[in-house]
Amino acid sequence: TIDCRNSDGLTGYTFSHEGFFKTRYVSSSIKNNAFDCADDCDNDAKCVAFNYEYDGSNHCYTYHTLSERIYDKGTNKAYAKCFGMHLAI
Repeated sequence: TIDCRNSDGLTGYTFSHEGFFKTRYVSSSIKNNAFDCADDCDNDAKCVAFNYEYDGSNHCYTYHTLSERIYDKGTNKAYAKCFGMHLAI
């Protein structure tokens, strides 16, 4: 397992990669920042990860399951939720 790092100041989340997940997202919304996106994930008991588009579109996508990482450098950051001191994935 990988330790939870609370990446980029997001408590309870570890940075996964620049991009998103191939798994179908369960919700999409516009948020001001990644912290608001993390709040959406926190408020969904089944949420295990999210990605935030920081390219100006500010889309937030949350996921209940994960699969392949899709790399999209410069537009998205993906984070996995930590459970205890270890990652959900």
